[in-house]
Amino acid sequence: MSDISEVQKLSHSELRKVYEANENVLRFCKEKLGSNATNEQAAIMHAYELQAGSYINKMAEDPDYRAEKEQYGKAIAEIIAAYAPASILEAGVGEATTLAEVVKNLPAAMAQSIYAFDLSWSRVLMARRYFEQKTGRSGGQFFTGELEHIALPDNSFDVVLTSHAVEPNHGREKEILHELYRVTAGHLIMFEPAYELAEPAARERMEYHGYCRGLKDIALAAGWNVVRCELFGVRKDTANPSMILVIEKGQSTKAPAEKHFVSPIGGGALVAHGGHYFNEEEGLVFPVLNGVPYLTRSAALLASHFLES
Repeated sequence: MSDISEVQKLSHSELRKVYEANENVLRFCKEKLGSNATNEQAAIMHAYELQAGSYINKMAEDPDYRAEKEQYGKAIAEIIAAYAPASILEAGVGEATTLAEVVKNLPAAMAQSIYAFDLSWSRVLMARRYFEQKTGRSGGQFFTGELEHIALPDNSFDVVLTSHAVEPNHGREKEILHELYRVTAGHLIMFEPAYELAEPAARERMEYHGYCRGLKDIALAAGWNVVRCELFGVRKDTANPSMILVIEKGQSTKAPAEKHFVSPIGGGALVAHGGHYFNEEEGLVFPVLNGVPYLTRSAALLASHFLES
């Protein structure tokens, strides 16, 4: 598997032309990078950057899409509310069009701590603005991060949520699930492609696009407690049906009220300094751009004397 350094093989201007021609960016990247089985992380990042803003625009312009999204978010909120979480992390938040609807429908006393991340910095910036506008809440912490290397400590959140975020990552499902499980203290609640429950035509489409599969089997093989796995009928996309997968961690320790970031490379605590984040042991600085922490491995800057600045 290649890592984000593969981005050097991709020209963003070239990919923009592919996107503007309404061609599939991930398929184009697969062919260019010579990867037929998986969508490389660099390709996903480029695709997300190019798409940034499109979901928010669709919410504003398409009443049917907006109504479906509102119903989807309300249904997810009802499921999450049963666990009365004080804190929620959405991994792969996109533009927060789902998260905003979820939070709007949760009881006010729940989820006082909201964190969310995505691979694309531009999407995260738009997600933060959209979330604040739609919920009236300005205390959420949005950051750029990777599903396989989350810049947060073990057992950080009562609920970790995904909504079709693992979707384009076939071949990396095991690593991603273990990382999501690591950072939850209570429940991992996932709404992802229902490959095993889908019709043959839908499965064939998922295979073509490199969508995830086998999530329940990975969880069971790890010895985790799968409390729910079934089709999630609220989302009506028959070409890409959703399933709900709920995994209970089953530990008595609650997630801590105070949150902090850790290095996505070595796992050591990050300290805020000069408007950015620094890990002294690794000598690495992670920049903060327009208020959005950039906490991916590729964003790390070697500057061991940063605290002297």
